[in-house]
Amino acid sequence: NYNDCLRQFVCPFYCYWSGFQDELAWGALWLYKATHQPSYLEILNKYNNYVTYAVEFGWDNKDAGINVLTTIELLSKGSSLSKHLPNEGEDYQNPTSVNYSEGGLMHKPVGSNLQVAGAISFITLVYALHLDGAKQSIQCPDGTNVTPQRMVAIAKSQVDYILGNNPLGMSYMVGYGNKFPTRIHHRASSVPSLDQHPQQMHCKDGSPYFQTSNPNPNLLTRAVVGGPDINDQFADARVYFKASEPTTYINALLPGLFAYFSHNT
Repeated sequence: NYNDCLRQFVCPFYCYWSGFQDELAWGALWLYKATHQPSYLEILNKYNNYVTYAVEFGWDNKDAGINVLTTIELLSKGSSLSKHLPNEGEDYQNPTSVNYSEGGLMHKPVGSNLQVAGAISFITLVYALHLDGAKQSIQCPDGTNVTPQRMVAIAKSQVDYILGNNPLGMSYMVGYGNKFPTRIHHRASSVPSLDQHPQQMHCKDGSPYFQTSNPNPNLLTRAVVGGPDINDQFADARVYFKASEPTTYINALLPGLFAYFSHNT
């Protein structure tokens, strides 16, 4: 498997901590959606016991995505997927499932907090739009009725936080707003460009640029970094890579969120 074959190269940073079964279930569900071949449902059934109601969606754990996509299929036309009907949307509203910082940022202990806020907000928004189309809402165990409009508002609150509506008044998107991260953990952003440094630069030659407290010479425009901690504090320094690194898995789902609210606010 992935860990055993690539452990020396990927661990501990990119080991799969949640197992590989969720990825197989996730792939089978998409293939079923595209083809409606029963064989893919059989694969989904095989691995469904490994899927939890965890409010997590990212490169390691696909559980929330599986649950929401299953529900969307049921809302759209119904199918033999009914045995997989999740309560994922209810968990979004459950304070034991997702913690919030005092400033309003979703938080789970995964390192880069905006990965969590962005991913959960994205699938919350997608789920809400499908619920709205089906004229349905979520009935929580305590009797609370959560409308699609409330879910959209939750997603928007996270987008607003990322773009500057937070205790530090900082946008976590590079180049957006008057205050944003300037010392991001990114080699091409932190070392001089060819115009400034035409000589060949070897691997270790970048160390002085990594260690300096000066702002990066090149703006990685519109990249979103890992973001603040549970106390809404942010260290704008390359060495704190969990906070200052603009990874692809942080940024992957954000364009969808930004595009929606750009056209619907």
